[in-house]
Amino acid sequence: MLMFGGLALVANLACLRLLWRFRTLDLNMASTFECSRNDVISNVGVLVAAVLVAWLASPWPDIVIGSAMAALILRSAFRVIGEAAPQVCAA
Repeated sequence: MLMFGGLALVANLACLRLLWRFRTLDLNMASTFECSRNDVISNVGVLVAAVLVAWLASPWPDIVIGSAMAALILRSAFRVIGEAAPQVCAA
């Protein structure tokens, strides 16, 4: 878990770096950047959860971090939908 989580983190950090300068270009790029940022945060969460689950021998770190990741993704989704809705209604 740690090895693949670490590889995914490196790949997502590279993508985030490439998207950084385009993050304010338009709603599509802002959404893409936000998803990439969420992926980096999720990768860090997976690594932290893996260490805590192994150390504590408990599933609770995984549950707590998974719930936080779900809340982060939902917040991003509602933000993008909120920004896109006026554009759809105007078209």
